[in-house]
Amino acid sequence: MAESGPTASLRPITPGAFGYEQARHLLWRAGFGGAPDQIRAIADWGPKRAVEALVDVGSVEGYPWPTPDRFEGEIIRELTEAERAEYRRAQRSRDEDTLARFRSMRQRQQRLDRSQIRDMQRWWLERMIESPRPLEEKMTLFWHAHFATSYRTIENSYHMFLQNQLYRSNAVGNFGALLRRVIRDPAMIKYLDNDENRKRAP
Repeated sequence: MAESGPTASLRPITPGAFGYEQARHLLWRAGFGGAPDQIRAIADWGPKRAVEALVDVGSVEGYPWPTPDRFEGEIIRELTEAERAEYRRAQRSRDEDTLARFRSMRQRQQRLDRSQIRDMQRWWLERMIESPRPLEEKMTLFWHAHFATSYRTIENSYHMFLQNQLYRSNAVGNFGALLRRVIRDPAMIKYLDNDENRKRAP
């Protein structure tokens, strides 16, 4: 008969001591909990198979993973050389109509980008709930909290998406490799103002 709940013991749990309560606790620790039928299935597997299934994040086939074209990557973009030249001319000549057009374009980009970040947040919440790889999503959230960034500072939803993918692809991988990628991540560079760092004006 299974014990009534989790214990502080570091000894491996025996199959006979692994029941519904232990399976539920495991799903909360390695993910975001589970429905009763999921908990019962994990309990029936026993501790060894349950842990192997949760830790092996590459074991699930056919799940819709994110792709680079999942979201629009060019909503927030740098002005082209021609646009920069036109903007500078408008500033010099105080061409308010042209300057207003550039402001309107920027405001439209910002509205679209704020809408996209809301879509991304919903998409990620759905993944947390539905993913057959809950440990991967829990670790993605962990790294997002550890290497903290904010859309409010970055103001580029696609860079936030790329960062989310970075954390997911390195969720349970090598920390050193993740660290080397994070310091080159566009969202992190922007969050730390490293895009404005200059030798004479750090």
